[in-house]
Formats: sequence, C-alpha cells, structure tokens
Amino acid sequence: MEPQETQFSTGAGGDGPGTPGPAAARNGYGTSTSLGRQGFSADHRIAAIMADSLRNNRENVKTATARAVGPDLLRGLLMLLMAMDHTVGAINSWPHAQGSLIELDGIPITRWNRPIGYAIRTMTHLCAPGFFFLLGMGTVYFGRSRSRLGWSAFAVTRHFVIRASVLTVLTVLMGMAMGFGTIWFLNVVLFALGFDYLVVGLLWLLFSKTEPALASTVTKAARLAWGKKDNQNVESHASADDEALRPLLPSLQRQHSPSRENGSLDAPGARTSYHIHNLLILVLVGVTIWWNIWLSPNGGRCISTNSDGSLDTQPFPKTGSGFIDFWFHVYVTDRVISIFPAMGWLSFAIAGLLYARLVLHPAATPARIRSGTLVASLVLAVVFVLTRLLHFGNLSEDCFFTPDQGISDIGHPRHGNQYLASPQAFFYLTKYPPDVAFFAYTLSVNLLFLTALDCVPRVYLPKTSPPSITDSAASDGTAGARRALAKAFTTLLTVLLTFGNSALFFYIVHQFVVYGAGSILTKLFGREVPGEKNPLDGQPLIAIQSIWAFWGVWLLVIVIMFPLCRWYARFKSTKSVDSVWRFF
Repeated sequence: MEPQETQFSTGAGGDGPGTPGPAAARNGYGTSTSLGRQGFSADHRIAAIMADSLRNNRENVKTATARAVGPDLLRGLLMLLMAMDHTVGAINSWPHAQGSLIELDGIPITRWNRPIGYAIRTMTHLCAPGFFFLLGMGTVYFGRSRSRLGWSAFAVTRHFVIRASVLTVLTVLMGMAMGFGTIWFLNVVLFALGFDYLVVGLLWLLFSKTEPALASTVTKAARLAWGKKDNQNVESHASADDEALRPLLPSLQRQHSPSRENGSLDAPGARTSYHIHNLLILVLVGVTIWWNIWLSPNGGRCISTNSDGSLDTQPFPKTGSGFIDFWFHVYVTDRVISIFPAMGWLSFAIAGLLYARLVLHPAATPARIRSGTLVASLVLAVVFVLTRLLHFGNLSEDCFFTPDQGISDIGHPRHGNQYLASPQAFFYLTKYPPDVAFFAYTLSVNLLFLTALDCVPRVYLPKTSPPSITDSAASDGTAGARRALAKAFTTLLTVLLTFGNSALFFYIVHQFVVYGAGSILTKLFGREVPGEKNPLDGQPLIAIQSIWAFWGVWLLVIVIMFPLCRWYARFKSTKSVDSVWRFF
C-alpha cells in the first residue's frame, strides 16, 4: 500500500524515493534502525550514515514503505463519521447539535437533542480534531522524507505555502459554488487546515535548525565542564549506540554529515535538546488551546438573560475586534462565513507534531508506541473529567437551562454542578471554538481509536490472504463462518484505507453528493417541522425526520464515494511526487 499525501494525511513521506525502506521500519513508523553498530569512530559513523541513506533511497524505488496503518485507518474512520454528520445537515434529520442550537461559545441550552441525534453528534465531534491532529503528524513525515531527498529549507517551505494556497483557493471556490456567488469566503475547515499546516510546517523547519544547534551547545558546555579527558570517556560510551546520537530533527542540509569539528554527536546533548523541544511543543499545545478561553467574549461563561429577562441567544458572540473574531471565533457576515477559526484549532495540529516526534524516536518500538498512546488517551480522559468536576476549561459555564438542572424559570438560581445533572450535560462539548474540555475528550477518543487500529493484524489488510482456518476450527463447523467474518473485516479495512488515502478528494466530492441528494430528497419527501426555522435562510424547516432515511442516505453516499476514491487513488498514483493532484 502506497501512503498518500493529503491534507488529512500522515503519509507525506511515503510516496516515493527518500522514505524509509524495509530496513528502516523497525517501529513501523519509518524510523531508521540500521546504524546500531558499536565501536565506530566518528568518520566511520558518518560514512555509515551516508551509505545507509543511499541504500534506503535505492530500496524505496523498488518496494513500498513498511509502516503503521493505524493513522490511515483512523482517517478513513473519521471520513465515515464526517459523512454521517453532513447527512444530518443535508436532510435535517434532527438538530445539527447536541442540544437545540449549534455548540457555540456561551450559547444557552434549553433542551437536548433526541438520543440518536445526541449520540451521533457526540461521535462526529471526533472528526475535525482528528483531521488537524493527523495533519500535524503529516508535516513531520513530509519534512523528514524530503530532507532525506536533499530538499533545502526553501524548497520545503515553498511546498508548505503551495499546499496552504491550494486549500485557500478551494475555500473560495466552494463558497462561490455552494453560495451561488453570494458567499466569497466559506471556511468550513479547509482554510483552517491549510493555514495550520503551514504554521506547523514552519515550526518543524524551525526545530530542524534549533534542535541540533541546542544539542551542539549542550555538548560544548559539557566539554568545558568535564574537561577533555572526561569528554573522551563520554564519546567512547556514546559510540555504543549510534542511534541515540542523532537528533530527531536533523538539519536539512547536513542531516547525514555530523560536524567533524565536534568529533561526534554527544548523546546527552542530543537527548537534552530533544526533550527540551518536546516540552516547548507541549507548552505551545497548552497555550494554543487555552487562548480560546482567554479570548472568549464572555470569559467562558454564559450571559444568560437580556434586560427583559429573556434568554440571550446571540448566535455569534463578538469581541469587538474583527481580526480576533475571524482568527479565534466563528465569524459570519453577508459575504464571509468562517466556522473553523484557524488559530482556534491550531492546538490540535501542534499536538500531532509532538506525537509524530515521539513515535519517530529511535527508541519507539511498536509496543511502546501503543502503550504510550493509550496512556496519553487516559491522561486526556482524566483532564476531561476534571474540567467537569472543577469547572475549568469550559466555554459553557452557567449555560444549561434544561429540565435536568431543575430550573422551572429562566434565571432561577441553580444549585450544584450543572455538568453532573445528566449524561447529556456531562458530555456536552463546545466546538466553536473548541474549549479545553472539547480538546481533551476528542483527542482522548481519537488516540484510543488509533491504538486499537494500530493493533490490527496485517494479515487482515488488503492484498494479503485471509488468515488460515485451523483444523480444530474446521472440525467444529465454524470454518465457513470464520472465513466470512475475516473477509468482512478485510472489506471494512479496505473501505477505511481507500477513504483514508484519498481524504481531501473524499471531503470535497462527498459534500456535493450528500447535499445534492439531500436537496432532492427533502423536496420530494420532506415535511415542514412546526416551530422550526432553517438557520440559513430563516424559512420554515423542511426535514426528513426518519432514522431509516438517515442511514439510507449515509449508505448511499458511501456506496457512491467508494469507487470514486478508488479511481482517484489510481489516477494520482500516475502523477509525479510533487504534483498538485497528490495533495488530494
């Protein structure tokens, strides 16, 4: 299977020469492990590194990259969930929210969605965070891949800029198409993805310079402190494990040529620089999610009543600054609609950058990656629970006015924790912009899914034979059932990988399919919903409120998109590595 380069992809480094070959995939994520030799001098190590690079480049022309498929499977799963979410909006099956209104900062909630609608919306909340997270991972894979090919920092930057520009152009074109020329800029995720891809890509380029520089500084400081004799002992000890001597993000120009001025790379210096940069990235993740709380017009709390005592349901809270509103909040004018503020979602992409650095570390074995991912998922789950118990990191404080809270009149004093009144209250998430609770919950579940999907035995993947059925299974009459189950599982994985490897193509085309089908079906079979208005035009809401219709339309979209995505995968495989068609 050839990894693809899409805006939702982590496979940026796997579509051609220069990516890690079979000898460089011990941990399944493309980390080279062929340099674990002992007793080499600095010059020998340099020669070995350069020879290893050339050998890997030759091998990759002939063989596909051996790599983990968990990210590809997760991306495909998120595509299926996204199609569910858009199906709801296409036929208006139920409110497109966990409550009666979209999950905005400081919006009052007076009632919950019907159970099936609430459950599906809660699951589809995973999509956007997963896409941004995988995008952040993709910048690391792409940067490492191209640096191995000898690309300069300018060439990599140019590529990041082109990708961001393509997504911006698509944002304008989709707005013009869906708004019939009345909307000039419709950011329903693509612009935010492109901008964040560029920002995280530039961060990777910055760290590719600063990490080796800091490692060198630490090494020189250690030599001054320990003296020449002690330094020789350190170098002798460090040569036992060459893999630990290389910074994770080598310089683009000299990644395979460590400076001979310093004799050799120092393991403690490289480790220190690596951990300092990881800590810095973690701080950036925290700052970029918390600024959604800091910049909230209402400080994360709901201003529930107007002067006349009625609920304040202003749809899009504003700070008074158009710049801040556009980049950090939902921004809606007659010509510009931005639902996904680019800066408001940056934290998820930076988290993906950090995760990719960790899984690409030479010491990251498959078992360590899975256990570490599971631990991270559990930590985030604890953070989510704490946001509910301790009332921090929420953009929905004092916003629940449902019967669960025991409120008979608007503004009646509430007692106790509003989030503990019911399961719906506990799992309610503010998405526009995402708050800390949303960040913790969605990334926790995404990482849990990633762990599970990464454990899928490769024997079930496409282009492999189904697992053999043992004699004992055949004797008890279950052989046929097990073969059928194995075949069904492989088919499911095929669907996930197909959608996951053509993610941007799926995203664009399926919108026209689902909303086109929804428009036709609602005109033919839709009924007016009493007391409900269409949020787009204010007209009476026409809906098909049948759960069977919902599943039928969703399945129709999947059936249509599967052959289209397979065709597109074959089409773009004929294009060059740098072709714009490979962005999709």
